[in-house]
Amino acid sequence: MKFVEAERYGAVPLLQDEMVRESPPLPDRDDSPPPIHRTHLLKGKDGLHWRDPTLREVIEYLDSADKVEQLNASGYLQHLTFNDNAIKEETRELKGIPKLVKLLGSDVTDIQKNACGCLKNLSFGKENDSNKRAIRAAGGITALIALLRQTPDAHVREEATAALWNLSSCDVSLLHSVSSHFVLFFN
Repeated sequence: MKFVEAERYGAVPLLQDEMVRESPPLPDRDDSPPPIHRTHLLKGKDGLHWRDPTLREVIEYLDSADKVEQLNASGYLQHLTFNDNAIKEETRELKGIPKLVKLLGSDVTDIQKNACGCLKNLSFGKENDSNKRAIRAAGGITALIALLRQTPDAHVREEATAALWNLSSCDVSLLHSVSSHFVLFFN
């Protein structure tokens, strides 16, 4: 029997089968789709096998005329960009930022919320200053302020405000741009 040291409780017996095992290290980054034969869970009702879309495909879906595809793509991209600086950089390189800024003007509230969440994730952290400048260049600050002015939805307002907060933590010129937009917003 093995024991685990707990600060407050002393030694606690822990069976080998109950131990949490660490996941194996991930291989080098590979943007190819996962193998189609991964599991039976990826098989649809029609017998077809499904795979996760590549990042390029997700970004292309942002331009779809189908609102459901826009909603799913923006939501999935928000998930992908959370705490992954490599995906954030690649999203910028694949021209995803202007597409997200365009989605801020959607008439579907959930698409607006997802687009704001993506921009928030893309602009989080000092290491993403290039993304902050790209958001500004794509008209993102103006679009976020306009969205704040017109949306009654509290979740959209929260995500838009968080994106603007992240954008304000960049170089002085971008900070000046955000603050001047806020002055216009509150006047």
